Amino acid sequence: MSRSPERISSYRRHFEDASTSSYQVRVSSPSPIRRDVGRCRSASYTRKASAVSSSMAVGRRTISSSCSQPLMTGVGMRAICLSGGGPGVDLDQAAAENREFLNTRTSERQEMILLNDRLAAYIEKVRSLEQQNKLLETESRALKNRYLKPTGLRLLYEEQLQELKRLAEQMRIQRDLAIAAKDAMAGQLEMIKVKYEEAVEMRKKAELDIEAFRPDVDAATAARIALEKQLENLEVELEFLRRVHKR
Repeated sequence: MSRSPERISSYRRHFEDASTSSYQVRVSSPSPIRRDVGRCRSASYTRKASAVSSSMAVGRRTISSSCSQPLMTGVGMRAICLSGGGPGVDLDQAAAENREFLNTRTSERQEMILLNDRLAAYIEKVRSLEQQNKLLETESRALKNRYLKPTGLRLLYEEQLQELKRLAEQMRIQRDLAIAAKDAMAGQLEMIKVKYEEAVEMRKKAELDIEAFRPDVDAATAARIALEKQLENLEVELEFLRRVHKR
């Protein structure tokens, strides 16, 4: 729980005003019966009250040293204040209030230390988040420049990539056409093979027929040769007869 400045100032006003006024009123009021003795007591009380108030002020300024050192007991304070006789100052209540004030200040100091540590942790966390935010912004700008705004060498690479894609598409079309032409040529080759096999079969058949008709051909050839010889002989004889007839 945090302590507000108004509450701290109210503590300070309460202790300073109450202690100062009570000490001055009680100590400076002389006894109506014995003025000389009262004057002496007033002087002694004034010196003692100033010493006590100065010790309280020193205790407020040095809280850590006051907390480490034990406070003076109420009996000792009462013995100091009442050694001269007469009405004494209520130092027990003042000491209790002083202890309460010191305890309050100590707890407030601890709370302030804790809050300062938490604030330092928050500040460090904010700085870390700011650095992370800057890194993320830098990465975001780099990604935007990489994917959204191609310029320079990347633009040249993209143009070359588009050209290569276009050439690849043309080569794919040519490959498809070549595959189609190959399939067509394969079909034609199969037809030519069939025709060639048919021609080979016909040639074999013709050769067989020739071999079958060869004896007849040889006989016809021999008969033709014989007839040609007879024809020549007849022509010679005819020519001879013509010559004889002319004579």
